[in-house]
Amino acid sequence: MRATVTEYLRDRGYDTATAGTYDAAIAHLSDYRHDAIVTDVQGLPRGEEGANFAQFNQWVATAYRSSAPAMVYLLHKGARRPHFRLEGAVIKKPFPIEALGEALRERIGHQIFRRIPSAPV
Repeated sequence: MRATVTEYLRDRGYDTATAGTYDAAIAHLSDYRHDAIVTDVQGLPRGEEGANFAQFNQWVATAYRSSAPAMVYLLHKGARRPHFRLEGAVIKKPFPIEALGEALRERIGHQIFRRIPSAPV
């Protein structure tokens, strides 16, 4: 799913970064600021250790206290909705990929492709 979401967003002019775990996301977001964060709300697979969504949710709220990015939460249909510390769109899975684009456009606007002129050969 991550590859599909990333490709969809890049095709529409958004710059993207991905993280496979909440720990990796925290490490990346500690160094970079983004206009929006799309997060897949899910538990850790059995036997894995690391930050869970509740810890990530608390970290984001603290780290972005003064300038919160637009948040989009992807949540399994039927899953109990956690308390989101930063307000954002909730999209229930499975979902049409266009729902993600719509949620981002509503929060941060349309992305504009910037064409870099080719250098003369």
